[in-house]
Amino acid sequence: MMNCSAYWPPITRIVAEKLEEQNQQNQRGFAKAVVCGLSHACQLHNNGPMANATIGNILSWMKKGAKAPKKSDHDGGKLSPRIDNRRARFDYEVVDTVEAGIALLGSEVKSVRNGRVQLAGAFALIRGRNVVLVGCHIEEYEQANRLNHDPTRWRNLLLHRREIRRLSQELAKQPGLTLVPLEIYFKHGFAKVRLALARGKTKYDKRQTLKDRDARRQMDRAMRRE
Repeated sequence: MMNCSAYWPPITRIVAEKLEEQNQQNQRGFAKAVVCGLSHACQLHNNGPMANATIGNILSWMKKGAKAPKKSDHDGGKLSPRIDNRRARFDYEVVDTVEAGIALLGSEVKSVRNGRVQLAGAFALIRGRNVVLVGCHIEEYEQANRLNHDPTRWRNLLLHRREIRRLSQELAKQPGLTLVPLEIYFKHGFAKVRLALARGKTKYDKRQTLKDRDARRQMDRAMRRE
């Protein structure tokens, strides 16, 4: 008999992500989906008491209500896409994150707003007092003609000096850490990069990530049924 407690780590992450995605709109509908998903997972392994306890806890949470999360100040709409580096989240374990500005040319801004960016394989380097983004491919903007940019050029990331110093100390203190971009988005009209201090995953960690994704798919199916 498999202990249902093994499901809790992925379930905790899934619940947090879903609440953030939906901005807690229709909380009761989402909570019902969580109940169905957990009940199915637990009862599948003949662990009825755990399923009942889980349902009771979530129903209690529904009655008390939850505080609405702080409204995101990220820009939205078609002209403000969010480019996610999914490969980095699979290959690396994120230790810490920091928000950085990025110095872009006019044609690059146009391409980023059109979502013409590839972050897979990109990383950041600290060179003296500067942080540069390497390997980020921003496609040329067709209307820029001869004033176009180099798609793979190194781009400066904008961070406070104390943040650069902290990142340098962490990299020196813990061998095996690296700086990878998780996403590019727009905030108040300016392009931003979510930079992660990350450690490469082992094969076991990657298998665990795949298990988490499977659990997330089960939760999504439960939501659609509701």
